[in-house]
This record gives sequence, C-alpha cells and structure tokens, in this order.
Amino acid sequence: MYNNGVSKKPTQNRTVLMSGTGHFAVQELNPYSDIRKQPKPFQASQEHLAIKAALETAGIEVITVAEPPDCQDGVYTANWALCRGDTAVLSSLPNKRQAEEAYAEKYLREQGKKIIKAPYRFSGQGDALPCGDLLFCRSTCRTDQKMHDFLPKPLG
Repeated sequence: MYNNGVSKKPTQNRTVLMSGTGHFAVQELNPYSDIRKQPKPFQASQEHLAIKAALETAGIEVITVAEPPDCQDGVYTANWALCRGDTAVLSSLPNKRQAEEAYAEKYLREQGKKIIKAPYRFSGQGDALPCGDLLFCRSTCRTDQKMHDFLPKPLG
C-alpha cells in the first residue's frame, strides 16, 4: 500500500496497490504457517473483491497489479513497502518472500515513487502504520527494531 502524496504531510493512504489471489496459498514460511490449512480459492477471491469494493466505497483509489508469479503471499501488497508522499521504503522480506521485492519495486517506480531500500529486515506497512505525523511500529518477528529508528528520516 502507499500514499499518493497529495499533500506534503498526508494523513492516510488515498491510493493502494492490490494484486490478485491467483497464487495465494499457505506455504511453510514461519512457525505460524500450516500447509494443511489452505485457503479456498473461490472464497479468497470473493473476499478479496469485497475488500477492493470497500476501499473504493471509502474513496480510496485502487490500482490493480498482476500477482507476482510463484509468490503465494504476493497478495499482501502492504508488506511491499511503506510510503509517504513520493517516497517508498521498500521492504526487506524473509527469504521465501524475497522474489516479491523486485516486483514491488517495479510497480512502485511506475507510480513515480522514489525507492529507498530498507537496510534491515522490514515488512513494510504490514508492520508500520502511518497516522498523520505518527508512525505506529511493532514487530520483532518480521521487522528489525533498528527499522523503527531508521524510518522517520526518509519519510520526513
């Protein structure tokens, strides 16, 4: 997800990226993954469309991108980066999700974002929630604590 930078200090995301559910599946990524509990493809697709519709109803512009090939978690675009204005701090995802990084960078550049690569492990807006001039961060499982000190400078 990202903010389209309408003002210098946006208060919330007004534009988001969403990919499809075509490759969505559960694979052994971490201790919380259980490959015996797979999503139902049709139900996942319907829920995804409902989220898109809810965002659009709320006045959010949804830019749809094709899902990254062979990336079962590519549907979680919020994990791709944390954006504010024209700047995107690109995620540094776990090994099994690193294929998404180049894909995310391509789409964010196409949207005119200046890319800053995270110097530490970071799961983007999945672990950092912007709210005006505040940034709520929490995660030691997916995001290195050092990112909390790093993020304020590039994001202003």
